[in-house]
Amino acid sequence: MNPDAQTRRLFVGTFLSPEQQESLGRLAERKTDLEKHLQCRVRFVKPLKLHLTWLFLGDVDMGKVPEVQIKLQEISRQWRQQSLNYDQVQLWPSDKRARMIVLAPEVVPEVVQETAAAIGHDLKPYVSKSGHRDYRPHVTLARLERENLNARTIEIPNWLAEECSLPVVHKIDCIELIQSELGTNSDQYQ
Repeated sequence: MNPDAQTRRLFVGTFLSPEQQESLGRLAERKTDLEKHLQCRVRFVKPLKLHLTWLFLGDVDMGKVPEVQIKLQEISRQWRQQSLNYDQVQLWPSDKRARMIVLAPEVVPEVVQETAAAIGHDLKPYVSKSGHRDYRPHVTLARLERENLNARTIEIPNWLAEECSLPVVHKIDCIELIQSELGTNSDQYQ
């Protein structure tokens, strides 16, 4: 990280529990099997980075970070206990153009949708790239490096869902302002 940088690359997220991170982190032990099945390079997300993203802010001016923190504290005061049941392993954005393997819930509880909407609304002035996207909660497990996205449809092997021990029940006990650094190989976020 460049300590002299005038911006920080930030997002709002909630980490999986340490036990869930450790369990899902063991998927990397099957990397060779997965690469052989998918016929592409696979880069697993490091266990300590496994999280749910509520909102990606992008590059935020350092002077605005305290404002973002205050807004998150205000949102947290309205906090209600919530959880997500990740019961599907999916290829995103699609089987034909897959770039990621994610855990996703079939059903998104209303309280989670409301929290995402509140975060999106209250922090909209701090988002570096505008544009509306529907909120699709997920945990990214791995990124795929495919040379030709249109070459063929790929499928997740059956054993991968078993290895994930679905459903993964994510008890959401906090929201955090998290700093990431593009292109670093750090084991965890700040």
